[in-house]
Parts: sequence; C-alpha cells; structure tokens
Amino acid sequence: MRTKNVKLKRLVIVSLLYLTGSQLIAQTIGGPGWVYDSNGKVNSFYEGKQKKWATAGVVGGIRNPAARSRNVLASDNTDKIQQKINALSTAGGGVLKFPALTFNITKTLNVKKNVVLQGASNGTTTLKDKLSTNNSKTNGVVIKFENLKSGHRVGGIRNMTLQGPFSGNPIINKWTTAKPNANNIMVNFLRSTNLFLDNVKIINSGGSPISTFNSDGSGHYTFRNCVISGAWNKGGGGQGYFNIGSGYCLVYKCKIEKIRHFAIQTKGAKYNVVYDNIINQDVNFHNDDSGNNLIEKNKITIGSAIAGSANNQQRFVVMGPWSSQHTDSRTDNFVYNNIVSEFGRSNPRCNNSRYVYKGARGQEPGRDPGNNPFSTRENVGGGKRFYSVKNNTKTTDAESIANEIFSSENNAFSVYPNPVVSGDILNVMVPNTVIKPNIIITDMQGRIVYKNTVEKGKVSNIKFNQKQGIYFLQVKGKNNEFNSKLLIE
Repeated sequence: MRTKNVKLKRLVIVSLLYLTGSQLIAQTIGGPGWVYDSNGKVNSFYEGKQKKWATAGVVGGIRNPAARSRNVLASDNTDKIQQKINALSTAGGGVLKFPALTFNITKTLNVKKNVVLQGASNGTTTLKDKLSTNNSKTNGVVIKFENLKSGHRVGGIRNMTLQGPFSGNPIINKWTTAKPNANNIMVNFLRSTNLFLDNVKIINSGGSPISTFNSDGSGHYTFRNCVISGAWNKGGGGQGYFNIGSGYCLVYKCKIEKIRHFAIQTKGAKYNVVYDNIINQDVNFHNDDSGNNLIEKNKITIGSAIAGSANNQQRFVVMGPWSSQHTDSRTDNFVYNNIVSEFGRSNPRCNNSRYVYKGARGQEPGRDPGNNPFSTRENVGGGKRFYSVKNNTKTTDAESIANEIFSSENNAFSVYPNPVVSGDILNVMVPNTVIKPNIIITDMQGRIVYKNTVEKGKVSNIKFNQKQGIYFLQVKGKNNEFNSKLLIE
C-alpha cells in the first residue's frame, strides 16, 4: 500500500509541475528552460544566428548536477578541500558547500566532473589566492576546470568572492606588469563544457581573472551576476584579461572593470553572447576570433585614458586588433543597441541604436595601418532583439525539478505538497536515519529563510510564508543530509 501511495504522490506532484507550466516560477536568463523566441525574429538572414545565440550558456541552464552535497569545515585546508571535491565527483557529483569564512588557497584547486563550489554568499565566503607571495614566482591557476567533457553534466562556482593575493588596489588604468611574481589566473575553464560562474566576485586577481579555451569552438559557459574588478598584472602578453576563447558562452548581468581587456579571441570563439552588462572598459575582438559573436544591450564606458601611454586616446568601447601581430576576425561579429561612452570623444563608436555594427575586419587606426573595424553597419531599426529568448519551463525546468524532488525517495525522505502555496502547510518527512536533524530552507541567493530542529522519523509541518519562487530545502543531521528543490506559488 505504501508503494502505491508514494507513486500516486509522485504523479500528483509531477502533474502539478506540468499544469503550472511557464507560470511555475519566474526564471532568470541562464537558468533552466530558456529557448529561442521566434517573436523576436529580426529577419530571415539573422534568424539562423539568433537560434544559435539562444543556445549560448550552460546547456539546460545553471543548476545543481545532483541532489547530494558535502560541507567544507572551518578547519579544512586546500588539500582537504581537494579531497572533498574528488570524493563528491567520484560519487557522481553534487555541491560542495562552504561556510561564511575566508579560505586561503595554497595550491591549484582542480574541480572535477559534476561539482559545484557554493559559498554562503558572494560577500561572506572568500577564497583567497595564496599560491604565491612577492618572494615566490608563480604563473599558475587558482581554480581550474580542465578536460571536463565526457560524462560531465554541469559544474561551476556560485555565491563567492575570489580574492587576489595582495592588499590594497592596483592602479586602474596603468597597463604594466605589476607584482610579476603572482601572475595567477583566478579561474580557468580549459577544454571543458557546461560550466558557470553565478553570483561570483573576482577582485584584484594576480593576473587574468577568467580565462577560457576550447579550440574546437565548444564551451557553453555562463557568467551571470558576476563582478569582475581589478587585476595587478595588466601588461602585454595576455595579462589581466577576461578572456573568452571558447564558443557559445553567455555573459549576462555582470560588471566588468579595471582589467586590461575584456577579450573575445582565437578560433574557438564563436556565437558568444554578451548581453545586458555594465562594462567599464573595452570589449576587444583581440585576435583571430571565428566571428558571429553578439554584443547587445550593454552599458559600455571608457572613463579615462591609459595612464602613462603615448597612445592614451586609442581605446574604443568596441575594438579590433591593435597590432599587426594580431589577426582580424574570421567573419563579422555584431554589435547592437548598447549605451556607449568614450573618454575624450563626443561621438563614440557604435552609438546609434538603430544600426547593427559589424567587425572586426581591420586594425585600429592610430596603431597600425588599417580601417575602422566597425565602420560597416546596417539599419535594422530600433527595438529589435538579436538575443531573443523566452522561458519554456513546462518541458525543461519542471521535469528537472521533479527529478530532484524524488532523487532521495529512498529512506522515506519526502516534501509535499510541492509546489506549495505561500502560507499553506508544507510537510517534510524526516528519515529515521538522520541523527539530530535540522530543516534548513534557503533562497536562490543562499540566504537562510527558515531553520528549525526537528524529530527524526516523523513528518514536520511548516507554515511557509515566503514569496513565490524556487528555494532549496535541506534535512541535515550529524551524519547525513537530504536535499530537495522547493517551489512556492
């Protein structure tokens, strides 16, 4: 009889998920369920590109790779954190949860398949680069995701601050090799797919804050709600870059500033989307990208000159190669509907919202001979959406959430009704295997909205009055834990 009741309960919940459809939750771009919206079709020429741009970012959206999780303790050093990453990946993946503390990273953290590093929030959990000091030269990586393709679903970092190795702040616009003994890349996505940074701050990295590379054009990386601010090393040779060297990446709702270049380059860079960000420096098609990248609806500002540079007027909001050492884009990229401002220029580049601008097909004037790489433009009219997406939760998000809700159906763990109407009673069956259990509910930002000690082997009744949306419910004990997504209607 109990087996039949469990199956019936599962059928009812899954039916509820499908009946609510697109009204299930208010999803954010980059999450589950976003697909191409044909209502935003620009014209027949661009529609094929629009469909590809709509697939940028993590395939299936930012999510947890599995319901399981492990916790980092205050006493854990880098070796212990690495052991927990390895064990979690070996078990099939999940979330490694960090408390609201600062952890010194003394060796490269190699994040394995299907693992998400999750902090309490991006302001209270900090991983600090301690791979080097001024007396020990390094040119390495603080957090590395490498060769994660076969058997890999999704991984990444959320709700954290990643802090560079030195106190104080580097000079914002001085492009020199400062403090060269700590030229570490903070996060490196290398020959991998389906990775994300969500709600992450990278502050004053030793070298480049972010580097990605896939020569075959794969990638599908999402950078959402991030702050990328400052780098000590901003000299030549690839230092101080937010470097997109992969394909199908989505950069959304980020703030990017105080580094050398936000660079899209190499033949692996294609069909990337940079949408609705604040970018206080150049967007640079730096060297030999494969084209069909989209820069749309951003606020891009060049606020001052490069300190000490004889060519300090030669930065533009959107740029091509500066030097004959670098190769033009292999085919056109597209720039549309951005708010732009350039230091010392009353008529900044790419400033008319009715035009889509195309390039970069020539080197910058004033550096080496060449044409303005974004002088080609097409009047498509205002109010278009080149990045045209809509949320389709009925066939994607609801299904994935249903799977997570029942991923711990063994041991009698259950949460019902789910979805639950705000203000109604939520029932949580606490397995009798959990010693000293607590029920903890957090919102999408990692904030605790409910916590209570309960009895094992019994159903706990919770009157939950939070606003509509997705929450994470955890039954956590001394020896184990169970997790589920919770939907509030």
